[in-house]
Amino acid sequence: MFKWFVGAFLGLAVLQSAAAMIAEKDPVVQAKKVAEQLIGRLDAERTQLEASNDRINALANELVFPYVDITKMARFAMGANWRSATPEQQQTFTDLFKRILLNSYAKSFLKLQIDRIDFGASRAGASGKDVEIPATVFEKTGTSVPVIFRLLPSGDSWKIYDLEVQGISLLLNYRSVYATEIDQKGLPAVLEQMKVQANAI
Repeated sequence: MFKWFVGAFLGLAVLQSAAAMIAEKDPVVQAKKVAEQLIGRLDAERTQLEASNDRINALANELVFPYVDITKMARFAMGANWRSATPEQQQTFTDLFKRILLNSYAKSFLKLQIDRIDFGASRAGASGKDVEIPATVFEKTGTSVPVIFRLLPSGDSWKIYDLEVQGISLLLNYRSVYATEIDQKGLPAVLEQMKVQANAI
């Protein structure tokens, strides 16, 4: 199952990597323009990326996180605890959450050999403001990863706040982990635990 999530996260990067350079009101058009660019860059830089953790992290920061709504994801992951947290605790959780995502997925980019990504038509999301894009990530081995991206408009571009892999929401998965742990251990203890996790190599 982890490999499916890795594939979906790589697909997430494809959707959002060049949002600052490719402004499109149509999220599917944006996705199609950026897909070829990201796949080409990963293939071209694979040797250098495999030799340098710093370069992997830099690539992930450049191509993914500036274009993902990390704050919305962190707020949802905390659940009702977000409202009772101080602004400083909210920011600390958000920063650590981002670093944990980076540690979890950056190196995994290189494990997949992406051939192409096929995007379906966008459709209205549950809130009426967001959209969903069904897609399939095809590996060169023939393996396919079905995903659904959920995005919100951000200026002339789009930001992802969730994705679904084989019926499982990444955001709901993180919420089940963090909200439960905060309820059981308290937010300060969970933040200390996250600091250790975020600093792990």
